[in-house]
Amino acid sequence: MTFRKNGESDTAIFLNYFVSKNTQGKTNLSDEIPNIRTLWDSAAQLIPIRLTSANIGYPLEYDDVLQNQIAAFNASSEWKAHVNKNGKKLDYKLIRQVMIDHHVYGPFEDLLSDYGYTLTDLSTEKHGFVTNEKLKELGRSPDEVIPVPYMVWLAISIQ
Repeated sequence: MTFRKNGESDTAIFLNYFVSKNTQGKTNLSDEIPNIRTLWDSAAQLIPIRLTSANIGYPLEYDDVLQNQIAAFNASSEWKAHVNKNGKKLDYKLIRQVMIDHHVYGPFEDLLSDYGYTLTDLSTEKHGFVTNEKLKELGRSPDEVIPVPYMVWLAISIQ
């Protein structure tokens, strides 16, 4: 985990956290939250922190976030209407809105709340869809149309 500051400021405004997937098991963001908390608390003793953004990975990197992503798009009437009208076509604004409205990054949002922050927006790049193979592996229908960004930045503000 790293905290970054802007220019000459001594205040950290950006949190960057990634895990290496080990081949022994699955990674859940909820399992990483205690590690993030420990590292955050340690850093807060050394530097002032006032976050405005974070990068903690994309939905396919965490099994629980991916399940949240799938549930979000299956529950979204707006997404279903989009797919019915346009087929398997990406709508970036809609994707971001569904991810925010359905709290795809819920475990991290809960942590942010503990520190007095809230997730206000997100930015995404390099989009695709959850593959049929991955959907089958998760016990889902391969016909589900679930978009997934491969880069996600979270915009954060103080509550």
